[in-house]
Amino acid sequence: MTPRHVIVAIPAHNEQDHLPRCLTHLTKATTQAHTHTGTTCTTVIALDGCTDATPTIAHSYGALTTTLNAHNVGAARHSAICTAIATLDPNLLAAPEHIWIANTDADTLVPPHWIRAQLTLASNGADLITGTVEPTPHTNPTLLNTWHAQHNLTETHPYIHGANLGIRASTYLHIGGFPAITLHEDITLVEHARTAGANIISTDTTRVRTSSRLHSNVEAGFAGYLRNITTS
Repeated sequence: MTPRHVIVAIPAHNEQDHLPRCLTHLTKATTQAHTHTGTTCTTVIALDGCTDATPTIAHSYGALTTTLNAHNVGAARHSAICTAIATLDPNLLAAPEHIWIANTDADTLVPPHWIRAQLTLASNGADLITGTVEPTPHTNPTLLNTWHAQHNLTETHPYIHGANLGIRASTYLHIGGFPAITLHEDITLVEHARTAGANIISTDTTRVRTSSRLHSNVEAGFAGYLRNITTS
């Protein structure tokens, strides 16, 4: 069940400061995947209530976009995925097990091998992959040390991050996709996949770096966790 096409889905709300670096890193990952595996990629950014230059930046990198005003990360992720699916060849859609959905965030930097590593795991039978996340290197040293002290970033880790989550399209469609909720949409998706009997792999081989900002559009998400570290 080797994927032949990859959808990269990114939710974004006023991310003009972070999106350029995100897409620059992502371009390296899609290029490496295509060069080494021949896999094609479609990147879609869900513009959720954007009032800044995020749409212009997305288009300048050649990404597809979809627009909504939900202010809801679950709805935005699902909208991006559905938009990508609607553009695919019917022959490819007839075999969704050969489509891979790689999810990340607009303030996240993926490594060059990010997609390629997921494809290797998918080819070996993974239906869903949960990857690790760490704050960007310029993070306050105390905060960064505390983060690593509290997180064991290894294979079979227990963490779930929407900024680093891959899923086979057949599994995604079977369980109904990301729920339209404002928090823990990633955890809920994984729970639904586990209930459905999906082969879930947790790995550190796809580790990404996410902005260490203390305030974001999801206050109880990654930024909220970092904020709690600084005040504890």
